[in-house]
Amino acid sequence: KEPDVIAGKTGTTLLAKEVLITVANINKHRYFLVVMGSEDRYTDTKLLLKWIRENIVWKTQEFPLQIPTETR
Repeated sequence: KEPDVIAGKTGTTLLAKEVLITVANINKHRYFLVVMGSEDRYTDTKLLLKWIRENIVWKTQEFPLQIPTETR
């Protein structure tokens, strides 16, 4: 079992090969991953989850958003 995973659904067809749809909560954000055409859907999904954890950074913006105005 992979941490942060809420749910998953597998499937297999001749054209799509191995398919895995995964829902995960990572750092308080929900992600929906769809892996199709895979030879190893579980490993591919684990690699995607690892990449998300290591590379996605959510930033918050305080409002009201201050947009710089052009000065002439």
